[in-house]
Amino acid sequence: ALRLGVPGKQILFNGPAKSDADLEMAFREGAQVHIDHLDEVALAEKVAERLALRPQVGLRVNMTELPTQAWDRFGFNLENGTASDAARRIARRGVLELRTLHIHLGTFVQDADAYRLAAKGMALLAKSLHDDVGLSIDTLDMGGGFASRNTLLAQYLPGEQATPSFAQYVE
Repeated sequence: ALRLGVPGKQILFNGPAKSDADLEMAFREGAQVHIDHLDEVALAEKVAERLALRPQVGLRVNMTELPTQAWDRFGFNLENGTASDAARRIARRGVLELRTLHIHLGTFVQDADAYRLAAKGMALLAKSLHDDVGLSIDTLDMGGGFASRNTLLAQYLPGEQATPSFAQYVE
């Protein structure tokens, strides 16, 4: 993205295997980094301290109680409290500025209600963090794949009938 001329402040850097050098470049360029696991929290804090910066970060959250395939391999779980614990740790240390909660619901999400449930869970987490430790989360990043009208191999109904409309996702 940087080589294509996208300013760092417009980049959200996501992925589960960021190196020290990756984080250093992202922080220097002003990109917001989405943190995936506790080791990455510690590494991001170490890099930020070395650079004498307080970079903006997001926290990748996952939820297992959604009407989708569970994507619990990446991020911090909402239901068991690890997302809240990680956010509180970041707030307590004060090295990183947590501004975003990010979730990736999955791929080919056909149940529009999954987005409602995820948004509700993320909003409740943001409110809890604000009320309890004063964190001001300003962005809920609702990632994941809207279903296309393609008919999948194991799908009973044609894609046009099985896939929610964008109006249903928005609702």
